[in-house]
Amino acid sequence: MEITCPSTGMYAAVSMLNTICVRGTVSGTAEEPGAPTALPTTIRVRVVSGHIVPPPPTAEPVQTGDVDVMPLGTDWSASVPVPGSSPTGEPLTVVAWEKVGSGSWGPPLSEQFYGGGPNPTDCCAGSP
Repeated sequence: MEITCPSTGMYAAVSMLNTICVRGTVSGTAEEPGAPTALPTTIRVRVVSGHIVPPPPTAEPVQTGDVDVMPLGTDWSASVPVPGSSPTGEPLTVVAWEKVGSGSWGPPLSEQFYGGGPNPTDCCAGSP
């Protein structure tokens, strides 16, 4: 799994609903040669205040503002609440975990970015 937007250091557009768009991809894993690719069934996305390193280690317990999404093919996107934004850019960290089937949550992936700021990017502009 990969978080493709926002990326590290990016200024992300915050909607009037105080959310950002987060996008990513999954690669899936084949159980055996020729078997259908098994993709994660659930991606949990969370945005936390500050540039947090390392990211929160576990997806449980579910937090207020966590968003669970299912990939569409190899792509996923989520509209996720943010704890703040500002005209100069509020330091934030997006964290995502994946879970295949009824298994356990995998390790976290994260990106440190800014909510708002000058010329912010809408990560879902033009996405399917």
